[in-house]
Amino acid sequence: TEKNLNTKEIVNQEIIEKPFLKEFNFQDEERMELLLKEYRGGTFIDLGCCNMPTAMEAKKRYSESDVYAVDISDELIKALAPKAPQVKYLEADLNLKFPFEDNFFDYVSAGEIIEHMLEPEHFMKECARVLKTNGILAISTPADEMSYGSTGGEYHIWEFSEGDLAKMWKPYGKVLQERGRAFFSSKAGPKKLHPKLIA
Repeated sequence: TEKNLNTKEIVNQEIIEKPFLKEFNFQDEERMELLLKEYRGGTFIDLGCCNMPTAMEAKKRYSESDVYAVDISDELIKALAPKAPQVKYLEADLNLKFPFEDNFFDYVSAGEIIEHMLEPEHFMKECARVLKTNGILAISTPADEMSYGSTGGEYHIWEFSEGDLAKMWKPYGKVLQERGRAFFSSKAGPKKLHPKLIA
């Protein structure tokens, strides 16, 4: 079997060896804007934040909202948290149960993280669990990566075709919009419908 490179130890080593990763990356503004497109305030989390400023931008737009960012790398969290003290940064392995109560977030952003997960279905289930009813999940992943040449290399465990995320989300809610590599969905409402998904 191939070695999983998405472990805390390996990611921490990468952060240590590449100091530029300890700085916010503003170069993928298009993806960040797409992930924030439906955010209108409320409790927000950026899952697998890496060094993207998505959570910081969410807080800037809705300063009264509680905003969280999570990554597996404590080295990254130690570097970024002091640069954005208005965001609640935490270290957690998203392959496990998320460290939040049920129905905690109004909006979950998951940009380019699901392809790193050992079990994507478990990841989606946890996103649904922590989302409030009628909350929104905004998720993105490289589309048909192998068709266009891999962008994530050996760190990416999964490749998703258009429609795959919507199929995984179906047990939890409805898809509001599919746009290329992004997907927006909502957790079901009164009929125990689950959060909205945007991709």
